[in-house]
Amino acid sequence: KNIIIRTKNTKSLHNLNKKERTNELKQSFKVINGNIIKGKKIVIYDDIITTGCTVKEISAELKKYDPEKIYVIAYARSIKKKVYLSDRNLNQKLIRKLIFQI
Repeated sequence: KNIIIRTKNTKSLHNLNKKERTNELKQSFKVINGNIIKGKKIVIYDDIITTGCTVKEISAELKKYDPEKIYVIAYARSIKKKVYLSDRNLNQKLIRKLIFQI
């Protein structure tokens, strides 16, 4: 069940550095019904974590409503090293599920 919504349209983030992404995402999310979060375990699903700015902004909004824990699950995370599709070993490490706790 979705408990958070995007409140402003942001420009594309893929060409922005971490500081620019952080500024662009400020006040971009809002919890719909904070009462159902208190004391609950919350899971955030993201496709790709690049700098972590989106997850941090969403987590900050969720923390206002006192959840027990917040978990993040992502399909992949970016790395600084350039990866080519033909390099199977690097891709197996790059494209994996990541679970971490905030």
